Amino acid sequence: MQRENELRANTLIRSERADALVADFSDRFHEVATVEAEGGKATLISRYGRADLVAKGDEISVAVSAKDQIDLCYIKMVVAEYFSTAVGSDAVHWSGDGEAGSSLPPFFREMRVVSAENVTPQMRRLRLSGNELHHFAADGLHVRLLFPPKGSMPVWPTLGADGRVAWPGGADRLVSRVYTIRSRDAERGEIEIDFALHEHDECGSPGATFAEQAQPGDLVGLFAPAGGEIPRAQSLVLCGDDTALPAIARILEEIPPLVRARLFVEIDNPDCRYELPGGDNIELTYLYRHGRPAGTTGLLSEALSRLDVDSLGEDTYFWAGCEFGDFVELRKLARRNWKLPRERHLVVAFWRRGFAEGQAAA
Repeated sequence: MQRENELRANTLIRSERADALVADFSDRFHEVATVEAEGGKATLISRYGRADLVAKGDEISVAVSAKDQIDLCYIKMVVAEYFSTAVGSDAVHWSGDGEAGSSLPPFFREMRVVSAENVTPQMRRLRLSGNELHHFAADGLHVRLLFPPKGSMPVWPTLGADGRVAWPGGADRLVSRVYTIRSRDAERGEIEIDFALHEHDECGSPGATFAEQAQPGDLVGLFAPAGGEIPRAQSLVLCGDDTALPAIARILEEIPPLVRARLFVEIDNPDCRYELPGGDNIELTYLYRHGRPAGTTGLLSEALSRLDVDSLGEDTYFWAGCEFGDFVELRKLARRNWKLPRERHLVVAFWRRGFAEGQAAA
């Protein structure tokens, strides 16, 4: 049920396949949201908001609601992205709450570099400053950074009339990548982002390149935190390579003292140790490459395969962030060997050896 203080928006979509599209929309999102569908009607409830779809004849009425402008934008984008592909690019026209058409998205902030320093030989930290971050950076582990062309004044993305992001092209094209917020200070309007400096950067890593060359005053765009919630369980198994260290540190900082956490971290050598929270409830095992290329050693899957399955317990959550090859093996281990249900594990490929940054998913 919608609450009085929620923001709301509506659109009417015309299609001869109205019933089939509502059913297909429901199927597309049932794994990432709560979806109910029956007889030409569907309701989607996600962490961002709610969407109600009703097919009647050759029309689909869509009503969305959310607690604030940022979440309303996200739920509108979910609807618009689906129907722009299924029906056509001009299928969605919103009315009601929420700005659209040549305005900056409410989940966007322009950030300015304050400082840059190496915290390990393979990790560089940028401190970024921006306005109105109190609610903006409150949730989620990860943000999307937008890197403008070097030497040019940035042209930032806007919202189209359908609620989707309109990206600048040509000489103004932006490159975007996802990173973990290492720390934030809302009062000062600052956040810190750590960038792993791997040898795979030669394949194309605009984020690491930006971090290495960043000077105070340089501008970078930022899309609001989303996803990457802290796992909720009495026992955690966390593992990853250098790229996962900021996320692992954030998770450890926010878990209660009674939660047991076992860590398996792959880095090159002891000099590359990253500052991680400690405690009697945290057991840390370092795995050293000793000069071998990252993403080639199999150290993570080898160490995790030696864990006693019976020691995991019924309330254990497994989290891993790593190179694509390790991702394949660790996900297989979690699902086939440990038989962990979907809600008790998350394995993510943060990069893929031999591919430019951002192409791991492809």
